[in-house]
Amino acid sequence: MFRSFIALTLTASLAITGFTTPAKAGNDDLTKALIGLAVIAGVAVAIDNRNDRRDARRAARREAEEQSARMVLPRRCLKRFDTGRQIKYGFGVGCLNNRAARVSPPEHCARRGVNPRGRWTTFYPERCMAREGFTVASR
Repeated sequence: MFRSFIALTLTASLAITGFTTPAKAGNDDLTKALIGLAVIAGVAVAIDNRNDRRDARRAARREAEEQSARMVLPRRCLKRFDTGRQIKYGFGVGCLNNRAARVSPPEHCARRGVNPRGRWTTFYPERCMAREGFTVASR
């Protein structure tokens, strides 16, 4: 949008200078007009570069926010699982798929255990997920 505004302004300034300059322009007038156009073009490029940097910062901030949102696990998915040898707390696959679709847990953390309903299922232990950088939502 801003580039089109700059292009419109530049075109309008060229058109106006074309109508207002006398038919017989000397070298001084031509030099002044060219210098003026160069200044206008320089300002337009500087503004465009500034906007590009700002857009890049916004995109980086948005990506960081999305990344941090992908690393937060819902507390309500934290359940107790019986692996046969010990009791572990972890996050069930079904709950993560339903409640945290953007979360992509690491496959090497996957374990099998009996969920609170008495069925064997895959879960991701809380400690393994914490080592991988995941956090549990506060509420």
